Amino acid sequence: MSHDHQNEPLQFDFAISYASPNEREARELFNLLKSLGFRVYFDKEFQYKLLGEDLTIQFSQSFGRGTLFFVPLISREYVSRVWAKREWNIAKREALKRKKPFILPLRMDDAYIEDLPPNIGYLDLRRYSTKEVADLLDLKYKDIYGALQTSVQIRRLVATFGMNFSELDIDVDESEEWPLPPDLGYAHACDWLQKDLINVLENKGFKNVEVIEDARNGETFSVRIAFDSAISESIDFGAPYWWKILELAEYSAIYPDEQS
Repeated sequence: MSHDHQNEPLQFDFAISYASPNEREARELFNLLKSLGFRVYFDKEFQYKLLGEDLTIQFSQSFGRGTLFFVPLISREYVSRVWAKREWNIAKREALKRKKPFILPLRMDDAYIEDLPPNIGYLDLRRYSTKEVADLLDLKYKDIYGALQTSVQIRRLVATFGMNFSELDIDVDESEEWPLPPDLGYAHACDWLQKDLINVLENKGFKNVEVIEDARNGETFSVRIAFDSAISESIDFGAPYWWKILELAEYSAIYPDEQS
Protein backbone atom coordinates (compact mmCIF):
# COMPACT_ATOMS: atom_id res chain seq x y z
CA MET A 1 0.00 0.00 0.00
CA SER A 2 1.48 3.36 -0.97
CA HIS A 3 0.83 6.60 0.87
CA ASP A 4 1.00 10.28 0.10
CA HIS A 5 4.35 11.42 1.39
CA GLN A 6 6.28 8.42 2.57
CA ASN A 7 7.37 5.05 1.27
CA GLU A 8 7.41 3.07 4.49
CA PRO A 9 4.18 1.24 5.40
CA LEU A 10 2.01 2.95 7.98
CA GLN A 11 1.30 1.32 11.30
CA PHE A 12 -2.42 2.11 11.44
CA ASP A 13 -5.33 2.69 9.09
CA PHE A 14 -7.29 4.77 11.62
CA ALA A 15 -6.21 6.57 14.80
CA ILE A 16 -9.06 7.45 17.16
CA SER A 17 -8.63 10.62 19.23
CA TYR A 18 -11.11 11.36 22.01
CA ALA A 19 -11.63 12.82 25.48
CA SER A 20 -12.08 10.38 28.38
CA PRO A 21 -15.82 11.13 28.87
CA ASN A 22 -16.34 9.81 25.33
CA GLU A 23 -14.37 6.59 25.83
CA ARG A 24 -17.41 4.34 25.39
CA GLU A 25 -18.11 5.62 21.87
CA ALA A 26 -14.41 5.54 21.00
CA ARG A 27 -14.07 1.92 22.16
CA GLU A 28 -17.18 0.86 20.24
CA LEU A 29 -15.76 2.43 17.10
CA PHE A 30 -12.39 0.76 17.69
CA ASN A 31 -13.99 -2.68 18.01
CA LEU A 32 -16.15 -2.18 14.92
CA LEU A 33 -13.28 -0.99 12.73
CA LYS A 34 -11.05 -3.78 13.98
CA SER A 35 -13.78 -6.32 13.12
CA LEU A 36 -13.69 -4.98 9.55
CA GLY A 37 -10.00 -5.88 9.34
CA PHE A 38 -8.50 -2.43 9.89
CA ARG A 39 -5.46 -1.61 11.99
CA VAL A 40 -6.74 0.88 14.56
CA TYR A 41 -4.95 2.96 17.18
CA PHE A 42 -6.97 3.25 20.40
CA ASP A 43 -4.86 4.33 23.35
CA LYS A 44 -6.42 1.96 25.90
CA GLU A 45 -5.20 -0.98 23.82
CA PHE A 46 -1.62 0.32 23.76
CA GLN A 47 -1.00 1.34 27.38
CA TYR A 48 1.84 -1.17 27.69
CA LYS A 49 3.65 0.49 24.78
CA LEU A 50 3.17 3.99 26.20
CA LEU A 51 4.47 3.08 29.66
CA GLY A 52 7.78 4.84 30.28
CA GLU A 53 7.93 6.31 26.77
CA ASP A 54 8.10 9.92 25.62
CA LEU A 55 4.41 10.48 24.83
CA THR A 56 5.12 13.40 22.54
CA ILE A 57 7.17 11.14 20.27
CA GLN A 58 4.73 8.25 20.52
CA PHE A 59 1.69 10.39 19.73
CA SER A 60 3.45 12.11 16.83
CA GLN A 61 3.70 8.66 15.30
CA SER A 62 0.27 7.32 16.22
CA PHE A 63 -1.75 10.44 15.40
CA GLY A 64 0.50 11.75 12.63
CA ARG A 65 2.90 10.09 10.24
CA GLY A 66 2.06 6.56 11.40
CA THR A 67 -1.63 6.50 10.48
CA LEU A 68 -3.64 6.76 7.29
CA PHE A 69 -6.60 8.63 8.84
CA PHE A 70 -7.00 10.67 12.03
CA VAL A 71 -10.50 10.30 13.51
CA PRO A 72 -11.28 12.79 16.31
CA LEU A 73 -14.46 12.58 18.39
CA ILE A 74 -15.03 16.31 18.77
CA SER A 75 -16.97 17.43 21.84
CA ARG A 76 -16.91 20.14 24.49
CA GLU A 77 -14.76 17.83 26.59
CA TYR A 78 -12.42 17.19 23.67
CA VAL A 79 -11.64 20.85 22.98
CA SER A 80 -10.88 21.49 26.68
CA ARG A 81 -8.49 18.57 27.32
CA VAL A 82 -4.75 19.15 27.11
CA TRP A 83 -3.82 15.85 25.50
CA ALA A 84 -6.72 15.96 23.06
CA LYS A 85 -5.50 19.39 21.92
CA ARG A 86 -2.00 17.98 21.45
CA GLU A 87 -3.32 15.12 19.36
CA TRP A 88 -5.37 17.56 17.29
CA ASN A 89 -2.35 19.80 16.71
CA ILE A 90 -0.25 16.80 15.63
CA ALA A 91 -2.95 15.86 13.12
CA LYS A 92 -3.26 19.42 11.81
CA ARG A 93 0.45 19.52 11.03
CA GLU A 94 0.35 16.11 9.40
CA ALA A 95 -2.67 17.06 7.28
CA LEU A 96 -0.59 19.76 5.59
CA LYS A 97 1.72 17.04 4.25
CA ARG A 98 -1.03 14.88 2.80
CA LYS A 99 -2.45 15.12 -0.71
CA LYS A 100 -5.55 13.19 0.29
CA PRO A 101 -8.00 13.68 3.20
CA PHE A 102 -6.38 12.86 6.53
CA ILE A 103 -8.66 14.24 9.28
CA LEU A 104 -12.12 12.62 9.31
CA PRO A 105 -14.05 14.54 12.00
CA LEU A 106 -16.82 13.01 14.10
CA ARG A 107 -18.97 15.45 16.05
CA MET A 108 -20.67 14.71 19.36
CA ASP A 109 -21.95 18.27 19.86
CA ASP A 110 -21.46 21.76 18.41
CA ALA A 111 -18.19 22.56 20.20
CA TYR A 112 -15.90 24.94 18.33
CA ILE A 113 -12.46 23.58 17.53
CA GLU A 114 -9.68 25.70 16.14
CA ASP A 115 -8.68 25.28 12.50
CA LEU A 116 -11.55 23.04 11.44
CA PRO A 117 -13.03 24.85 8.42
CA PRO A 118 -16.85 25.00 8.52
CA ASN A 119 -17.02 23.62 4.98
CA ILE A 120 -15.23 20.34 5.85
CA GLY A 121 -17.54 17.36 5.89
CA TYR A 122 -18.05 15.50 9.16
CA LEU A 123 -20.27 12.80 10.69
CA ASP A 124 -22.57 13.70 13.57
CA LEU A 125 -22.77 11.02 16.25
CA ARG A 126 -26.10 12.48 17.32
CA ARG A 127 -27.49 11.29 13.98
CA TYR A 128 -25.41 8.21 13.24
CA SER A 129 -24.75 5.13 15.36
CA THR A 130 -21.16 4.00 15.84
CA LYS A 131 -21.97 1.03 13.57
CA GLU A 132 -23.09 3.39 10.81
CA VAL A 133 -19.99 5.53 11.33
CA ALA A 134 -17.71 2.47 11.08
CA ASP A 135 -19.40 1.42 7.84
CA LEU A 136 -19.01 4.93 6.40
CA LEU A 137 -15.33 5.03 7.38
CA ASP A 138 -14.93 1.69 5.65
CA LEU A 139 -16.50 3.18 2.51
CA LYS A 140 -14.26 6.25 2.78
CA TYR A 141 -11.18 4.04 2.92
CA LYS A 142 -12.34 2.07 -0.12
CA ASP A 143 -13.27 5.23 -2.00
CA ILE A 144 -9.75 6.64 -1.64
CA TYR A 145 -7.53 3.57 -1.49
CA GLY A 146 -9.68 0.76 -2.83
CA ALA A 147 -10.63 -2.41 -0.99
CA LEU A 148 -8.66 -3.39 2.08
CA GLN A 149 -5.60 -5.00 0.60
CA THR A 150 -4.81 -8.65 0.97
CA SER A 151 -1.62 -7.65 2.76
CA VAL A 152 -3.90 -7.93 5.78
CA GLN A 153 -3.96 -11.69 5.39
CA ILE A 154 -5.87 -13.83 7.84
CA ARG A 155 -4.30 -16.83 9.52
CA ARG A 156 -5.91 -19.52 11.67
CA LEU A 157 -4.16 -19.89 15.02
CA VAL A 158 -4.58 -22.16 18.02
CA ALA A 159 -3.87 -21.06 21.59
CA THR A 160 -3.80 -23.36 24.60
CA PHE A 161 -4.78 -21.80 27.92
CA GLY A 162 -4.17 -23.60 31.20
CA MET A 163 -4.71 -23.17 34.92
CA ASN A 164 -4.05 -25.11 38.10
CA PHE A 165 -6.75 -24.61 40.71
CA SER A 166 -4.48 -25.70 43.57
CA GLU A 167 -1.87 -23.08 42.66
CA LEU A 168 -4.21 -20.14 42.30
CA ASP A 169 -3.19 -17.41 44.73
CA ILE A 170 -6.75 -16.26 45.27
CA ASP A 171 -8.82 -15.91 48.40
CA VAL A 172 -12.14 -16.84 46.86
CA ASP A 173 -14.01 -15.46 49.86
CA GLU A 174 -12.45 -12.00 49.60
CA SER A 175 -11.12 -11.53 46.06
CA GLU A 176 -13.04 -8.99 44.01
CA GLU A 177 -11.48 -10.34 40.81
CA TRP A 178 -12.14 -14.07 41.09
CA PRO A 179 -15.65 -14.39 39.60
CA LEU A 180 -16.78 -17.76 40.95
CA PRO A 181 -18.34 -18.65 44.31
CA PRO A 182 -16.14 -20.90 46.49
CA ASP A 183 -18.68 -23.74 46.63
CA LEU A 184 -18.96 -24.18 42.85
CA GLY A 185 -17.81 -27.66 41.87
CA TYR A 186 -14.80 -28.33 39.66
CA ALA A 187 -16.78 -29.36 36.57
CA HIS A 188 -19.12 -26.36 36.72
CA ALA A 189 -16.18 -24.04 37.36
CA CYS A 190 -14.40 -25.34 34.25
CA ASP A 191 -17.53 -24.86 32.14
CA TRP A 192 -18.02 -21.30 33.41
CA LEU A 193 -14.37 -20.31 33.01
CA GLN A 194 -14.26 -21.67 29.47
CA LYS A 195 -17.32 -19.64 28.46
CA ASP A 196 -15.87 -16.56 30.15
CA LEU A 197 -12.59 -16.97 28.25
CA ILE A 198 -14.47 -17.19 24.95
CA ASN A 199 -16.30 -13.95 25.80
CA VAL A 200 -13.00 -12.24 26.66
CA LEU A 201 -11.45 -13.22 23.33
CA GLU A 202 -14.49 -12.19 21.30
CA ASN A 203 -14.66 -8.85 23.12
CA LYS A 204 -10.98 -8.31 22.24
CA GLY A 205 -11.95 -8.59 18.58
CA PHE A 206 -10.81 -12.13 17.74
CA LYS A 207 -12.91 -13.74 15.01
CA ASN A 208 -14.29 -17.26 14.55
CA VAL A 209 -13.33 -18.25 18.08
CA GLU A 210 -13.83 -21.99 18.56
CA VAL A 211 -13.05 -24.44 21.36
CA ILE A 212 -11.19 -27.37 19.80
CA GLU A 213 -10.65 -29.51 22.89
CA ASP A 214 -10.11 -29.32 26.63
CA ALA A 215 -8.46 -31.46 29.30
CA ARG A 216 -9.59 -31.89 32.90
CA ASN A 217 -8.13 -34.00 35.69
CA GLY A 218 -9.88 -32.62 38.75
CA GLU A 219 -7.08 -30.19 39.62
CA THR A 220 -5.86 -28.62 36.39
CA PHE A 221 -7.81 -27.41 33.41
CA SER A 222 -6.62 -26.57 29.89
CA VAL A 223 -8.53 -25.52 26.81
CA ARG A 224 -7.35 -25.28 23.22
CA ILE A 225 -9.01 -22.48 21.24
CA ALA A 226 -8.78 -21.68 17.53
CA PHE A 227 -9.30 -18.16 16.14
CA ASP A 228 -8.56 -15.98 13.13
CA SER A 229 -5.96 -13.22 13.25
CA ALA A 230 -4.42 -10.83 10.74
CA ILE A 231 -0.83 -11.81 9.96
CA SER A 232 0.40 -8.30 10.78
CA GLU A 233 -1.57 -8.14 14.04
CA SER A 234 0.12 -8.53 17.41
CA ILE A 235 -1.58 -11.04 19.69
CA ASP A 236 -2.92 -9.61 22.94
CA PHE A 237 -5.44 -11.98 24.50
CA GLY A 238 -6.32 -9.80 27.48
CA ALA A 239 -7.16 -12.96 29.42
CA PRO A 240 -7.54 -12.82 33.24
CA TYR A 241 -4.36 -13.55 35.15
CA TRP A 242 -5.44 -17.00 36.33
CA TRP A 243 -4.96 -18.25 32.78
CA LYS A 244 -1.49 -19.12 31.46
CA ILE A 245 -0.72 -19.26 27.75
CA LEU A 246 0.76 -22.74 27.29
CA GLU A 247 1.03 -22.72 23.51
CA LEU A 248 0.37 -20.53 20.47
CA ALA A 249 0.77 -22.04 17.03
CA GLU A 250 -0.58 -22.13 13.50
CA TYR A 251 -3.66 -24.31 13.19
CA SER A 252 -2.08 -26.25 10.34
CA ALA A 253 0.98 -27.06 12.49
CA ILE A 254 -1.16 -28.71 15.16
CA TYR A 255 -3.76 -30.23 12.86
CA PRO A 256 -1.84 -30.82 9.60
CA ASP A 257 -4.39 -33.27 8.21
CA GLU A 258 -7.35 -30.89 8.53
CA GLN A 259 -8.53 -27.95 6.43
CA SER A 260 -8.34 -24.80 8.59
